[in-house]
Amino acid sequence: MSGRGISKLGLPPMQYRVDIHLSDFETLKDAQEEDDFRSEDLDETTEDIFDGDPPYDEAMSSYLWGAAQGDEVRATLASATYMRELRINISGAIWRLIEESEGSKVAAFTIIPPAWEYSEDIIFDSDNIRGEVLLKNLRFTLDSLGAAQAKGWIIAFIHGEHEPVSGVFRLHVHGFACGEMIDVVDRLRQTSTYKASRWKSDGALNPVYRRVHITRKPLTDLPRAVTYALQSYWPARALLISEDGKRIRARRKTRIKEPYHSYALAYLHLHRIEDLTLMMGLRVTKGGLTQTKPVS
Repeated sequence: MSGRGISKLGLPPMQYRVDIHLSDFETLKDAQEEDDFRSEDLDETTEDIFDGDPPYDEAMSSYLWGAAQGDEVRATLASATYMRELRINISGAIWRLIEESEGSKVAAFTIIPPAWEYSEDIIFDSDNIRGEVLLKNLRFTLDSLGAAQAKGWIIAFIHGEHEPVSGVFRLHVHGFACGEMIDVVDRLRQTSTYKASRWKSDGALNPVYRRVHITRKPLTDLPRAVTYALQSYWPARALLISEDGKRIRARRKTRIKEPYHSYALAYLHLHRIEDLTLMMGLRVTKGGLTQTKPVS
């Protein structure tokens, strides 16, 4: 990503402050307490499971502990305190962008690429799983479906979910598309890779039936919608396949158990937010997010 990175977005105007408009948005105290918890968990995992020699960066723990104590907030996506700052600034910029789209249609979407499913043991330890590599491939696919010529914009972020029954991390993107870019995302459904299917090619039941979700209805409650696109943590959510071939997906998300929560933090620690962000038809300026081509 060239030019000003999305991490450089400043505090948005008061009317776009999600931390003010959402009563359940994490407070600074909440984030600091979470960082304290994560730091303790990392230390215990390092000692109990890896005998003091973990395969991930031990500096994470000290970064999180410092943020929890109100000291310098280091730029690591493993930190809830740092993520809180990013979510306030980036979510506010997206909220403003959507409102200023001059009546152009904007749709929320989720894309779950089938190739983005990885063993829980290698999630942070493979160059092929780096966010910038995954998004480069997704961008190529979208360009092949007309994104390069389409009017409008896309912004989306990589998110992860741990599925403890099968022992995988399932990565995906949440985001927004505007103008003709909505049709580009929709075309993914027509490809063999993203076509909804109950069964996998080997005859096994597909754990993810629908890999492209698009919200066609007008967006409401924008503060909540934009914060969902850039979430504050990776959860665990169990998926069971019953004997009669039905998917039973846990209703509630839970905290990822160790050592896999530490693995998820290690993955995030390896990245900048720019590495996990897909932007097409947009650029970051001092004034926020700016369209680089017309919407219509």
